Amino acid sequence: MERRGAWLGVWVKSGADRSGVRGRRVVCEMGMMKESSLPGHAWPLRARTEVKYPLQKNIVRFVMGHPRKNVPCVQLRDSDAAEFAIVVEAGAMSECIAIRDGFCEEWIDVEYEDIEQLEIMFRVQKSGVEIGRLAILGTDLRERQGSLRKPLMENIVIGYLTIDYLVVTNLPAAAMARVEDGISNVRPPRFVGHRGSGAKGTSPYMENTVLSFINATRTADVTHVELDVQLTRDGVPVIFHDFHVPLKMKDEKPSCMVPICSMTSQQFIDLDQAVLSADDTSYLSDDDSSSRPRTSDRATFQKPRARVELGGPVKDLMPRLADICNECPVEVGLMIELKYPTAEYLEECKIHYPNRNLFADRVLETVLETEGNSRRSIIFLSFDADLAMIFRAKQSRYPVYFLSEEYGDNSGDPTTEYHDWRSIRAENAVDFAKAASLHGNVFFVDVLLQKPYLAERAHQNGLFLMTYGKANSNTAIVEKQLKLKVDGVIADNVNLLTTELLGTEANESEEEKTTKSSSDTPTSDILTKRSTSKASSVTSLNEVESGSSPPAPGESMTA
Repeated sequence: MERRGAWLGVWVKSGADRSGVRGRRVVCEMGMMKESSLPGHAWPLRARTEVKYPLQKNIVRFVMGHPRKNVPCVQLRDSDAAEFAIVVEAGAMSECIAIRDGFCEEWIDVEYEDIEQLEIMFRVQKSGVEIGRLAILGTDLRERQGSLRKPLMENIVIGYLTIDYLVVTNLPAAAMARVEDGISNVRPPRFVGHRGSGAKGTSPYMENTVLSFINATRTADVTHVELDVQLTRDGVPVIFHDFHVPLKMKDEKPSCMVPICSMTSQQFIDLDQAVLSADDTSYLSDDDSSSRPRTSDRATFQKPRARVELGGPVKDLMPRLADICNECPVEVGLMIELKYPTAEYLEECKIHYPNRNLFADRVLETVLETEGNSRRSIIFLSFDADLAMIFRAKQSRYPVYFLSEEYGDNSGDPTTEYHDWRSIRAENAVDFAKAASLHGNVFFVDVLLQKPYLAERAHQNGLFLMTYGKANSNTAIVEKQLKLKVDGVIADNVNLLTTELLGTEANESEEEKTTKSSSDTPTSDILTKRSTSKASSVTSLNEVESGSSPPAPGESMTA
């Protein structure tokens, strides 16, 4: 069901007209809008202004109101009105945006070079008459992301204006030259190994390690692995799933929890594997749907407990992202999940996490500094909508996918305080990915099976679609997705899956693999045993053959 928005008369001052004349009267239509797609507290799912990627200048992205806390944009002292027009002026830019039910269905971007010189004027109008104004300075945006509530003035304070903002800085010039190559629509991998050969308890190999990644990609049908990246205190990207590391006391008492972001990279590398544990509840091992996730991937804050081994008997070193890039053959494609805690999680756990721009810059710098990565297929993905936007805005070389937090249970309830509206519903995740110029979506497989129309919806919006979840180890479930033209699946035991599904024989039997140990099969030996046939069978995701057309979303995985 649709309903038409109201018409408002507004005043718009053009960028060239800076005389004493207030402006010219125009009519601004609020537009068509589906009732179910934009309740009062929803995030905007489309852009008001068009920005070219990668960014040549810095931008501030404004959302009118505070959607996460359901605070409307304009609150007047003597009225409960919820429909306004706001003219946003910054330099030569002037944009009119419409406020309906307290919020706006669009976000707006303002470019700048020096944030200290930035001045943005907001003129609030009702029925074509300006009722108040306020200015926001660059110095108000020092936190680089947050919410502002400023007094709305017209001789006296008549109310308040609330906005959410996100500052996105462009890359340094040296890095910019290496990320401008366009990638357009390029095919994602068909089969991806979850944390390599699989999450804890599903594989003999320790998850998120070089050995696990090499093992997962031994067959020609498995070209990529998924890995989890976060930053240490000194800004080094490391590979680890949980936000906290449980450390066992020497007297065998329950462990204490240490945030990854509070460690230096060297402290992380020096961690004894014997004192590590991992959360059994991960975003791809979703057995407990009754508890609300506090993080972007459902890795919950753990109470102190006894040590649990991380993965199977075949151990490996705790790697940094640079180690993975340097030690894994370039034929091993990487799907790098960018892990970022929700605001609620940060408040609950009282930890300080690096800001999103620093996170993006450090990860991109690490990837770009590795010479072999110029020939490696790399994809970024995240549950964090803002971080996904930032990675897309900073570069045009690597695809960026948006992970949805809908899990097929009541976690899709928009009233929950632990979710971002852009990701809590799979339908919204598609709309957001399209608006943010992302390349695809990744859904929990159970959600897709409950809502098979999502595959067509994503493809109609020019987006690729992948899935994750324990059910992706089931060949019958994957076959259903093939019929829906899902573009790729992320799975544990991915070699076994492809063998059963496609009849592919591994280069080495599973029995032989499981009998090996880290002592008699060092990393260097594993690397040298990489099958040469693998290299010839892999087509880089970031390279399109000259003269060929890029594949379209939804083309058969078996094509």
